[in-house]
Amino acid sequence: MGCKDCKNDKKLKVFTMKHMKNFLTFFYQNLKSGFKQVSFDEYNNRQAICRGCMFFNHEQVRCNDCGCYIKTKAKFKTEECPQGFWRK
Repeated sequence: MGCKDCKNDKKLKVFTMKHMKNFLTFFYQNLKSGFKQVSFDEYNNRQAICRGCMFFNHEQVRCNDCGCYIKTKAKFKTEECPQGFWRK
């Protein structure tokens, strides 16, 4: 029901098991830590790294590897890049 040339087949599947597990882990770790956030400079640095990554989805501002929304994930101290570009 779609053409082979359409770009829709490259869209991120929202509810894969891997992404749901990552979300639940994210929520639990941040709940445990009291939702501590990084500094504004660190937040901007993390976002800049993500925007240059091959896994970054510019349309959804989301990581195609872990499925997280970068604007949210980059804020929290408990989070790290699944590719190891930035750490906790």
